[in-house]
Amino acid sequence: MLFAIGIAVLCGFFASKINFEEDINQIIPKSEKSDLTAKVLKQLNFSDKIIVIIEKTSKEENFQLSETADSFLKKTEPLHKYIGSVQGKVNDNEISETFDFVNQNLPLFLNENDYREIERKLQKDSIARQVESNYVSLASPTSLVTKEFIKKDPLGITFLGIKKLNALNISKDFKLEDSYIVTKDGKNLLLFINPKNKSNDTKNNEAFIDQLNEIKDKLNTQFKGKTEISYFGSPVIAVANAQQIKKDIQNTVMISMTVLLILLMYYFRNFFTPIIVFLPTVFSVLLALLILYFIKDKISAISLSVGAILIGITIDYALHILTHYKHNNNIEELYKEITQPIILSSATTAVSFLCLVFVRSEALKDLGLFAAITVILSSVTALIIVPQLYKPKEKGEHINTNFIDKIGSYPYEKNKPLIIICSVIIIACIFGFRKVGFNEDISDLNYIPKDLKISEAKLQKLSDITSKSIYTISYGDSENEALTRNSELSRFLEKEKKEGKILSYNSIGNVVLSQKDQQKKIEAWKKFWSPDKKDQTVSQLVKYGNQFGFNSSAFDGFAENLNKDYTTLSLKDYEKIKALQIPEFLNHENGFYTVSNVVKVDENKRDAFIKDVEKKHDALAIDRQQMNENFLGLLKRDFNTLINYSLLAIILTIIVFFRNFELTVLTMFPIVLTGIVTAGILYFLGLELNIFSTVVCTLVFGVGDDFSIFLTQAMQKEHTTGKNELPTYRTSIILAVFTTILSIGSLIFAKHPALHSLALVALIGMFSVIIITSTLYPFWFRLLITNRAKKGFPRLPSGCSSIRHCHSFITDWADCFFRSSEVFS
Repeated sequence: MLFAIGIAVLCGFFASKINFEEDINQIIPKSEKSDLTAKVLKQLNFSDKIIVIIEKTSKEENFQLSETADSFLKKTEPLHKYIGSVQGKVNDNEISETFDFVNQNLPLFLNENDYREIERKLQKDSIARQVESNYVSLASPTSLVTKEFIKKDPLGITFLGIKKLNALNISKDFKLEDSYIVTKDGKNLLLFINPKNKSNDTKNNEAFIDQLNEIKDKLNTQFKGKTEISYFGSPVIAVANAQQIKKDIQNTVMISMTVLLILLMYYFRNFFTPIIVFLPTVFSVLLALLILYFIKDKISAISLSVGAILIGITIDYALHILTHYKHNNNIEELYKEITQPIILSSATTAVSFLCLVFVRSEALKDLGLFAAITVILSSVTALIIVPQLYKPKEKGEHINTNFIDKIGSYPYEKNKPLIIICSVIIIACIFGFRKVGFNEDISDLNYIPKDLKISEAKLQKLSDITSKSIYTISYGDSENEALTRNSELSRFLEKEKKEGKILSYNSIGNVVLSQKDQQKKIEAWKKFWSPDKKDQTVSQLVKYGNQFGFNSSAFDGFAENLNKDYTTLSLKDYEKIKALQIPEFLNHENGFYTVSNVVKVDENKRDAFIKDVEKKHDALAIDRQQMNENFLGLLKRDFNTLINYSLLAIILTIIVFFRNFELTVLTMFPIVLTGIVTAGILYFLGLELNIFSTVVCTLVFGVGDDFSIFLTQAMQKEHTTGKNELPTYRTSIILAVFTTILSIGSLIFAKHPALHSLALVALIGMFSVIIITSTLYPFWFRLLITNRAKKGFPRLPSGCSSIRHCHSFITDWADCFFRSSEVFS
């Protein structure tokens, strides 16, 4: 006992030292393009904002939405540790700061069209009208900010440059009212919260969202009948998903696990049975992590989390040993009966998991290695630990039978109606299993509560915020290279917008320029403003200004800007201006720079737009949904290849152990049919597979593999010795099925789509496994092996001779099928 504890502590120590790779991109299949995509995705700031919708419900015309917004902002001030910034309110300081920045660097914000507009403004009658308009504005009760703007730029040239900042705003469906962003009808006000934590950091975001909901409820009560607040955004959806998963697990798995523990204690009449069942799994996981520590620098955390599904396979080995030990307390006979099928089962499962090394995904390669080591070790540790801890009744003592023993002892293979029904279902599934679909849209597996669906519908009515977003990303090995490419991309986006191919776009391409492009802009300014043109413009302003009482020094600031020696800006200069929001667009890491743009496009124009971007520019076009679909599609194709490799590996492993071709084919039949029947039933029920249910399929195949091998052992023993131990083997299989159904199948009652689909496939698969292995497999074995021997056909060939008998075996099979009517006579 002390030795075992020492090993566990040692393994735990090294396991804690493993470096876990938590990058979700590790699951992306590797290729030249996907490597670049993963590199870009790592730096890309997807929109993880929380959108606050303040809707006007009051019929009073004089009620202002800003009153509710002011109260909301005040109440969220204590949440500064969760909130990076709140956008949606523009104060006078920010407006002045932005105007001054553009005014002091005006050449960098002007293009050819702007210079044509300036040329028009420089006409004598235009200057006269502009001076008169300025006089009227200054004489009227306008804001101090507007007066400052007129003094700095009497011709309004700066506003031509400020228009370029419109590209930073994704929608034109809003206006500025009381310093807030509101819809054009004035009935909705929007605020945008930038959380400090990523949307997938649900642990920290859960507390944040709960406090936001409290604020929402209080303000909705305070302003009842006037306004109503609601939220929408990926962090809110992520928290709703996490909370629903927890709730589903609490309501289903905890209850089902309690039932399972009671069931195990009831059947084995031992309070410590559940502990004995799980001990080999715990030891094998710790030992696997110890081995991985010495052979891998890093291991994907995702692979370990998905590897939790292994529990459904590894505890079965302990259950098989316990069941057989209960019915036969002779330790030597126990090891003779159980060692070969357990080692063979674990070997075939481990080999199939090792085939994951052929998948183009680092996370799945880690999963394959971890799973293979864990499965092999769990079988060995189960054989060592379980007989040491479990003490069955002594020989001669009466063993109480219960309903599980009665279920296991029933001869299902002799139930003719059941066999006919199963055969009909299998034949039907053979025609349908290839047609089962695969849902590549991972968003369908999100849980979205009713209130968030209502909020999403509101946003869809207000603007195109929730419409299809495409991220176009320019990249480079230097800041200038990335910015130069992005400027070219931005011009392309503007052209696409004018031609109606995209709805709108959000880009800094016309604002933040490379050093080379900035210098070109400055040269264009110098070329336009000749000395004569400067002097003539200033003199005209002074002349018409005198008519309205402006003194001669009123236009000195403007003249100074005309004669200023402009220089290029660095990225740090741009970052000082808050309104530009540079960190949301530009990122860099390890000398790799990315500049992102957000494009709104119609669904039917999406594919053509993405092809144009990637064909004509050094840029990536990323549609988050399409990206998931493409990557999942690649994984799906890899899994199809994996199934072929796995089946071949399992066949070879079984041949090595059994050294008999007939037994190998018979053992493989239930495994293959389980997959066909599971897929066929899903098709006829109108259901689809997805990435989560596909992972569960590995559990189903693993369990089916184990059951087939154990039943082969039982039937072979009956064939050679005449001793019928099929009920004992079948009982251990039924217990294994119960554990899987209670642990995973109970999630069928979950509200979360991912958990529900996972449980549904698990239930269909497990019922297919148990029916095929318990009913049809013994029937086939007796029909093709036992009855064949009774009718005088050659005995089972073994070793290399099995290959030579392959042809005659298939011929005999055909003959036995024609004689099968005798079985029912």
